[in-house]
Amino acid sequence: AREMLETGDWITPRFNGQTRFDKPVLFYWLIILAYRVFGITEFGVRFWSATAAVALVALVALAARRWLRPPAAR
Repeated sequence: AREMLETGDWITPRFNGQTRFDKPVLFYWLIILAYRVFGITEFGVRFWSATAAVALVALVALAARRWLRPPAAR
């Protein structure tokens, strides 16, 4: 994402100059958005992964609360 931001090429993800298509481009775009908000830091890189993990835990808890009983959801 840092190289996309530096080069201005928002379509082709690169790592050390070589193309890299391991993750969807949207994920890199979200990281670039976090870079612009938080700066190029470890927090900016990991913000969306951490946000998605917290959202997943919350959704699993809500599903367990709905389909099971509240004590089981805890």
